[in-house]
Amino acid sequence: MPMGSPVSPILAQYVMDDLLAECINRLNFEIPFIKKYVDDIILSVPLGSIQQVLHIFNGYSPFIQFTVEEEDENKSVPFLDTKVFRAENNILYTSWYTKPGASGRYLHFASYHPMKQKINLLLGMKNRVLRTSHRSKTMENLRKLAQLFLKCGYPRRLVNKILFNRDNDLQVLSPSHSVLDDGLGSTSHTNNVVNNISVHSNSSYFSLPYIE
Repeated sequence: MPMGSPVSPILAQYVMDDLLAECINRLNFEIPFIKKYVDDIILSVPLGSIQQVLHIFNGYSPFIQFTVEEEDENKSVPFLDTKVFRAENNILYTSWYTKPGASGRYLHFASYHPMKQKINLLLGMKNRVLRTSHRSKTMENLRKLAQLFLKCGYPRRLVNKILFNRDNDLQVLSPSHSVLDDGLGSTSHTNNVVNNISVHSNSSYFSLPYIE
């Protein structure tokens, strides 16, 4: 299927649905759960049945071949931009995840873009972390996100205002300190904070035209 063709996503969806229906029907055991996003699949199978499942899926077509990533020692496996954890009681929960090779680069604060666009980027990434992270992982992931934006030149005060709704430096926010109790994720509160942000109010900005 050609990349960029408007019909490609429809055909890919049809092929994957047919593949799953046929392959699951060939298994001699029941799958507790299976989730799919385009051609990425996460599923739970009985211990020792992984290679059997992989063989059946790869037998669907020689042009469609899968690889498998098993649960690690932390009882977790990455799926898209999340990492799925399995608790002791077999309850699943997720955490925001970035691949080890991810650059961590976002729109740099010094770039010639409207301030509102940079603030919206911070808000959007914060919301992604909140949506994909279990409450036990939220603070850890917000700290990680804050460090990424600080490396992209964002002022610490701006990052803390938006991600933590506080003026404090990240260093003084100990793990025992509950930022969640301070309205984290509250849209109205966040908007009020953003509206009151004044970054480098004594700075002057100008643009230089590029002449080839």
